Amino acid sequence: MGTVVANSPFTVGQYLHDATASQITEAVSNGIWGEILRGYFRFGDYFIVPENHSATGSSRPDLIAYRYHPTAAAMDGLKAGQDNICFCVEGKGKTGATGFCSTDNYNQIKNYISGSRKSSDHGRKFGMLVAGDMFMVLATESNGSNLQYVGWANNDLHLDSTQNTLQASAVMYLSQHAGQLDSILRKIATLY
Repeated sequence: MGTVVANSPFTVGQYLHDATASQITEAVSNGIWGEILRGYFRFGDYFIVPENHSATGSSRPDLIAYRYHPTAAAMDGLKAGQDNICFCVEGKGKTGATGFCSTDNYNQIKNYISGSRKSSDHGRKFGMLVAGDMFMVLATESNGSNLQYVGWANNDLHLDSTQNTLQASAVMYLSQHAGQLDSILRKIATLY
């Protein structure tokens, strides 16, 4: 396949397309998605942290964009806490669209997103569910009770209908939706 020279969804997406979700382990999928996130949540302001406990210690998303506050005292900027967790990712491996959209996955990603920092976008909180090249960008409603699908329309985030389940018809594929994901992640990174 050649060397991947950048961690954009366009270049990394080709690798994920070649190694489909039915062939890829959760660990490899999470590693690849971590590289994609690094392109948007950049080192210096953020760390991409694997398996970090939430502020309550009750949940552990596979990946988070962890906001570093350099104006705080050296260690205060790195303390665990909800205010530092800006974007959560839960990764899955070896699944199809139906398994990807299970009730367990919905409850898990909702819990992780709910435990993160509010954005400047009406207090919404954002995260993703990923498996190989499948993904869903999700946000809490402003009241935090359910999730909404996040898309891109008219040069801005587009939040689809409120969901209390995940629908296989809403699964996006990096091989087909890299441009949309690029726009979504660029915008979300500016909201913190």
